[in-house]
Amino acid sequence: MKTKSGQRISTAFTLVELLVVIAIIGILVALLLPAIQAAREAARRNQCQNNLKQLGIATQLFHDTNKFLPSAGWGDWWVGCPDQGMGESQPGSWAYQLLGFIEESSRAGVGQGFKCGDPASKDAIGRMIATPISVFYCPSRRSVKGYPYTNTNSNNFTPPPVMAKSDYACNVGSLGSVGLGTDTGPATLDKASTYTWRFSGPVFVASSRIVAGWAPGTGMNGVVFQRSTISLSQITDGTSHTYLYGEKNLNVNSYETGDAGNDDQSMYNGYDRDNIRSTWILISAAGTVYGDTPVPDTPGGDYTWQFGGPHPGGWMAVLCDGSVHFFSYDMAPLNHSRLGNRRDGEVIDGSVIQ
Repeated sequence: MKTKSGQRISTAFTLVELLVVIAIIGILVALLLPAIQAAREAARRNQCQNNLKQLGIATQLFHDTNKFLPSAGWGDWWVGCPDQGMGESQPGSWAYQLLGFIEESSRAGVGQGFKCGDPASKDAIGRMIATPISVFYCPSRRSVKGYPYTNTNSNNFTPPPVMAKSDYACNVGSLGSVGLGTDTGPATLDKASTYTWRFSGPVFVASSRIVAGWAPGTGMNGVVFQRSTISLSQITDGTSHTYLYGEKNLNVNSYETGDAGNDDQSMYNGYDRDNIRSTWILISAAGTVYGDTPVPDTPGGDYTWQFGGPHPGGWMAVLCDGSVHFFSYDMAPLNHSRLGNRRDGEVIDGSVIQ
């Protein structure tokens, strides 16, 4: 462009102006990225909350049909058998037992008509447990897909190369003097009637009133445990004051590998640390807290029995009334223990513990 005097005026940016513009854009991007990330995490958290809500509703429907909550199954070498009913006779996990109540009846029926453990049934069920279901995955943690099957011990299925996972676990509560542990279950279906179960039976249902820590007996005070058939009427603290399922803690480094000891089985495997979490808490006379407080997912962390999750600041759980709540990792340990106990007489309102 020229002036009236014929002088040419440059319309291009100078290098300094260009650098200033780039710097401003960089600052704006730096300001926007955290907001975008926060918006994405909020959306993922909402999806996770919706997953737990669906599982809570499915459990209510399950209870209406069976008059008790799903059990945690037999042991970690067993997955679900379609001809074994529900409750004490069903070797598969609580997640398997809910399939018919989340529009997955066809998947739950895979292998039906064969004796549990029959070769044809084992092959079919092996293929079934490789298929993921989106409602069991927290989108803040990992994608909905199969993950490497590293612990291939099995009694009634042919281990597939990959397995479906669950990012949620049932509330087993806390035990008395026997402590927590795993149980492989009987070697065959025929041996189930004479098998000595480690964590089930009348003594576990008739839980002593554990407020926190160990109790003299061996009672189980949660709502879903090995071969359990707990009804809502047995939750005397109230369904709105007791955990049902919650997000489980995992080692961040093991999200994709399937080699963490509490995440090396499928979502269909019976009673095992993959699909259960504890609320056992012990506070010493000096005030030191021991036990299974909720812990955020941590690289290299080894928190076998803890609830927790990938969200900043807290984790989510659905209570036995179907309501979903976000709980802070800083919640009082005793409150956590009491929310896991169905009958300790210490009623904690989950809606105000954030």
